[in-house]
Amino acid sequence: MGYSVPSRSIHVNVGGPWRDTATRTVEGNIGRIGILAAHVVLVACRLAGVEPSGVTQQLKEAFAKSDASKIMQMAHQSDFEIGDIVTAYGDDVCEVVDKTRSRYGYTSYKVKFLLRPMLPDCPEDWYPAEYVRLLMSRRGLRDGMIKAIEQAGASADEIRTFKELSDAEISGILPGTFAAMERDGVLALMFRRRSRP
Repeated sequence: MGYSVPSRSIHVNVGGPWRDTATRTVEGNIGRIGILAAHVVLVACRLAGVEPSGVTQQLKEAFAKSDASKIMQMAHQSDFEIGDIVTAYGDDVCEVVDKTRSRYGYTSYKVKFLLRPMLPDCPEDWYPAEYVRLLMSRRGLRDGMIKAIEQAGASADEIRTFKELSDAEISGILPGTFAAMERDGVLALMFRRRSRP
């Protein structure tokens, strides 16, 4: 997996390096390709100084009224904070440790793997925003973790001890906490809830 997923991400692959492909993903990507192709035609006209006519003019007018650029931005961009708990390339649980925005407006996140890095020698890596999904915000992390350990059957004393931990101590125990959540099936439950429409 450590080699195959990044390899897929740099070769021709419409949907990106996801592990599973659903019919709705294929249909969504066909729609994106159509929108992208129409946009390329309109930009080419503008760059060449050609005024669109006929169907191309209709496309230009439709794009001027469309929310397509906002929808594409929502699908491919995000604004996570340092410390947010996210998944990268599917269900790899990570913590955001850095982020950057290119001069073209694309966001990338540096994440630290909390369970298993894709490659043993790379505990942290950069990913485009479209492959990073929020699992738990940093602001809601303490409450979310308390709820998770309650679901896992923690005692009242364990919960009280957890509530008294500092933010730095919580960050230090995240890998072990998520490993226990995975072992006890709580993590799988969180993923199922998140994937519901």
